[in-house]
Parts: sequence; C-alpha cells; structure tokens
Amino acid sequence: MEENTFINFEEGRKFLSNEHLFFLKRFYEIDLQASKKSLVNAYEKNDLVELKRCAHSLKGTSSYIGALTCRKLSEDLQLLCANTSASKEQITEFTNLLVQHLEDLYKYLKNYFNPIEIIVPPRRKSDCKIESPLVEELKEEQLTLTIKKLIPPVSRVIVADHGHSYEEDEIDILEELNKQWRCVIV
Repeated sequence: MEENTFINFEEGRKFLSNEHLFFLKRFYEIDLQASKKSLVNAYEKNDLVELKRCAHSLKGTSSYIGALTCRKLSEDLQLLCANTSASKEQITEFTNLLVQHLEDLYKYLKNYFNPIEIIVPPRRKSDCKIESPLVEELKEEQLTLTIKKLIPPVSRVIVADHGHSYEEDEIDILEELNKQWRCVIV
C-alpha cells in the first residue's frame, strides 16, 4: 500500500479533533473544486491579487484538515504573487503545480470517501449443490468484475378490447411484466 502524502490525519485531528472527518468531507465535496476553479479563473484573468487571495484561503483551509502539501504549495503561490519581481513563467509553474495537486488530492479523497466496491466473485455451477432437472441447464459462469443492475420495465398501457376475444390473443400480464425486466452492466 502506498504511503499517504495528501492528508496528515494526526495534524488534522490536532486542530479539529472529532470534527476532522466532517470538515475533510466538506473540503472534498465543496471547497476543493471551488478553490481550483477560483485559482484557474484568477490565473486566466491575470489577476494576481485574486490569485494571491485564493492561495491564501486555500492555505488556511488545507492547514486545518491536515493537507500539508496543499498548504505548502498554496503558501508558495501566495508568496510568489506578492513578489512584484516574479515572472509570468514562475506564476504559471506554481499555479500549475497547485492545480495538479488539487486534482490528485480530489482523486485521493474521492477514493477515501467512496472506496471501490468489494466485488464478490460469482458462484460457479460446481459450487452449487442443487438436485433438480434444471441443474443440467445451468451454464458455468465466468468470473467477472462487473457490476450488474436490474432495470425495471417501462410502463406501458395495455388496451383491452372486450368486443373480441380470441384464445391466442390472451396475454399473461405477469409473464409480460417479467420479460420486461432487464439486467444491465453498469
């Protein structure tokens, strides 16, 4: 397992104690993307005052949740924007570093709060001990790592014409409904 370089949970708990996860989730769901968007907009407008303000704000927020690398990159950009002799290339480089880190941090937190589903391998025919004439009809299932979802039928209106009745026209409503359910791979 790779080492976590994004969040120092001990540092975050030091400031926020039991509310650390609440603020971390809020940062992931709201602040992270908004901060990234604000940074990019300020950079594109060449507004160094706004870029400095965004970096300063992100520096404080990331400090509280324990995102130390994010805090350091934000501080570097903030100081660079305050430096009147900083070149456009330097500001571009530091902004790109911070934006890339925010994208990586978002992916890390997305995985942290929405872990990959545990997929149980499907059972095979050989695993089943069913004594029935239908056993012969069972086919060996292939192991897959797919998620399947059952889709309900689309509602439709069945018009009954009571004036004509033919035996071959009779509809078994339950059978028709069951045929409409579909299994799709998500």
